[in-house]
Amino acid sequence: MQYVSPQKMQLRITLLKKELLAPLLWGLSTNLGESIMLAGIPCQLGKWIDIVQVSSFEKLVQVTTQNVIELRFLSPTSFKQNRGLQPFPLPELVFNSLLRRWNTFAPLELQFPEVEWNGLVSAYGLKTHALKMGGGAEIGAQGWVKYRFLDSQQARIATILTHFATFAGVGRKTAMGMGQVRLVESGSRD
Repeated sequence: MQYVSPQKMQLRITLLKKELLAPLLWGLSTNLGESIMLAGIPCQLGKWIDIVQVSSFEKLVQVTTQNVIELRFLSPTSFKQNRGLQPFPLPELVFNSLLRRWNTFAPLELQFPEVEWNGLVSAYGLKTHALKMGGGAEIGAQGWVKYRFLDSQQARIATILTHFATFAGVGRKTAMGMGQVRLVESGSRD
């Protein structure tokens, strides 16, 4: 969910299996204009649905490899690390998080082996933010990070996973709104 105004939140739902789109839209359409409960909060669904991006696992593995990848962290993002929480999106935390999710959901023939990441953070603009949740606040980083990969195979896998991140999110509590990211296309940082 993304805050738009005091009375309006935007709900973002991502799917990579086209067979789920029709049941989702049908289910949403039966409640348009009515009040529903989301995470214990009464909400009213508007009449506006925007399909922003269409893809599949098969299309994602065909993206052009990038050695430099810039990610925008749209909501607070953090990771479990050594029994603690790490708000800084280190390459191995970001890409291992994505790799685990990819291998959970992608068809067997498109899964990747474990990777010992050698990516570097080449630039960043981050701030820590708290996301209020039921029992308190969760701290995470928001902003942008540029990652650089010298190994071409790691760059290929990281590029695919970065495109997947739009659908999967990264880090902890993505189902609760944390870890929402998008790829920043060259020259389009806002």
